[in-house]
Amino acid sequence: MSSETIETIDFIIELKKEENKVVKRPRNHEISRKRFKQEIETIEKLKNKGFIPVVSFNEDELVMKYLTTNVDFKRDFKEIEQILDELYEQPTEDFLDLNEIRNRRNFVEDLLKTRNPLFRTAIEKIENIEKEIGGNYVIHKSTIHGNLTLDHFLKDEEGKMYLIDFSFSGNGYIEDDIARFEVDELWNPSRRNLKYKELRDIFNEIENYFSHKGKLNKETMKFFVSLANLERAPYVKYYTSDKDLQELLFEYFLLNSISAIEGKDEYFYLLKPDKRRKILIVSWGSKGLYGGVNTYIRSYASYLEKLGYEFFEIGVYENSAEPGKLVYEIRNKENYEVVDEAKLFDFIKFINPDLIHIHNYTAGVVFNGEESLISKLKNNIKKPVIATLHGCLKEFIDGSSPYVKGEENILKEADLLTMNKYLKKTFIEKYPHLKDAIEEKTIVVEPASYLYRFIDEVDENEIRKIRNKYENEWIIVYHGRITKEKGVPELIDAVRILREDWNQKVRLLLIGRLQQEYKNIEDFYGESLPSYVEHIGQKQGKELATYLLSSHISVQPSHYDSFNYSLLESLLFEIPSVSYDVFAPEEYYSKYITRAEYSNNYLERVKNLKAAILMVIEKYDDMKKYAVKARRELITTHSLGKFVFAYNQIYENILER
Repeated sequence: MSSETIETIDFIIELKKEENKVVKRPRNHEISRKRFKQEIETIEKLKNKGFIPVVSFNEDELVMKYLTTNVDFKRDFKEIEQILDELYEQPTEDFLDLNEIRNRRNFVEDLLKTRNPLFRTAIEKIENIEKEIGGNYVIHKSTIHGNLTLDHFLKDEEGKMYLIDFSFSGNGYIEDDIARFEVDELWNPSRRNLKYKELRDIFNEIENYFSHKGKLNKETMKFFVSLANLERAPYVKYYTSDKDLQELLFEYFLLNSISAIEGKDEYFYLLKPDKRRKILIVSWGSKGLYGGVNTYIRSYASYLEKLGYEFFEIGVYENSAEPGKLVYEIRNKENYEVVDEAKLFDFIKFINPDLIHIHNYTAGVVFNGEESLISKLKNNIKKPVIATLHGCLKEFIDGSSPYVKGEENILKEADLLTMNKYLKKTFIEKYPHLKDAIEEKTIVVEPASYLYRFIDEVDENEIRKIRNKYENEWIIVYHGRITKEKGVPELIDAVRILREDWNQKVRLLLIGRLQQEYKNIEDFYGESLPSYVEHIGQKQGKELATYLLSSHISVQPSHYDSFNYSLLESLLFEIPSVSYDVFAPEEYYSKYITRAEYSNNYLERVKNLKAAILMVIEKYDDMKKYAVKARRELITTHSLGKFVFAYNQIYENILER
């Protein structure tokens, strides 16, 4: 007989099509059994109603009719709003009037007390439904939990309406998480032509069992607040007890909710490999030069390690003491061992990687007529090679440079390329003869920062402490590597002019690692720093998040960037920001930030930075609005969850070939 078994997060369902039956059983998990019990309790109350396709049921098993359908579904928000008005939670002594909540301007933020940019964006999109389609609080609440998709209802080929999801809470609303997509997994119906009256009739029956007095109790507030603590996303605990992975899965819940609200067919999840995967990473630079590239690598690798990937790291760079000679390193986090080429390849053959992932254009460089590292890897190891391009050298280096030629070798020899959208466009412009190869081999992966994960861990008292220390001053922050090409010297001078010539109470905090060749910040700058400029040193995680949240303005005056993480982090923290009008920052951030005109003349750059910072100070409220807009729009594109998902998919797809 024809039978098909489908496993969802809470249930195991057997489709017995020839018997015209569906058998549904709970998983052996407390939450699954609780949810199944809720369904059975609802069916007990409604079992004699013709709109429920139940054949039999007990505490362990539910048997339903198998319903085939070819009809589609059409949402009509304004009509459905009237139905959902009937499904408020039961009021208790402590409640808020619905109209009172509607009239509170920022009630969601009042309830949530979260700064998490992705969570806030998800909630704001739900709140915006009120403006877009005339919805109300109940629609907002229902949308993020899947009710408004009306996947609980099905219309069969004969036109009869059925209720097919029975998980009602005792508080009077259908309880489901949009990330579960349970009914879609079961029936995957195309949905259309559900009539208002048909839905109305079913809700009339349900109304007899649940209160609908138009009041919202404090449990409703907890309903929102608990999202931030994963309490309303219990399904993540089915997969892992690891806190980081639980947070990542919760992020997928939010991303999937936003996708559903926006009507996008784009959903995110984790693929756990069926066997351990060994990945060889060719990373960036020599010891002490860790920057954005290595942050990029760790941002996804740290999560994939928890799924069953094992990462091994080597480095390659030109020997500064012997130009034209490559140095090879075997790396284990902060431990580095310089090795010769023979030992390097002995190590690679010993670990026998499943895949090689290059993040360093030096792997394509040819010195003294020798074969490049990427060629040697392909010819000797014979495993798939992915190359991630973090910048386009030909954009600012003469084409005769061996590094530009090395970059071209990587474009030609890698089996798969990943890069951001700006770089893909740039590489096609700079290497037009490789346009077809770049188009064919490239997967666009937009970078992400993990820093916003710490935003709700920041202590308000620590923010107040920093603000009080610099009371009545504009706190300007720069965070990143302290180098000339990052524009740090001209930023210091621009702040000096604002303070001394324009009488602006500005304070500059420099956060980041100083270049190795300098003894201290004074050696780097060439003289003592003014008293209102401080080098805080390198900060990470919660400590860096604390400084960002304490700052009024972020300035990131890099001369060249293929993305700029610091700008992304600043805007996700809703900090009005300044940057030069060059390269990727112009592409990604121009509509959110104040742009200073870049010049090859140092004094012109100082003048332009000063003018841009002054504009932010004078129009701060307007600039803050742009930063808030940036947070809303950038977080879904550059969320850590989406970034990890991309490499999880890329690795599995290339290894399954």
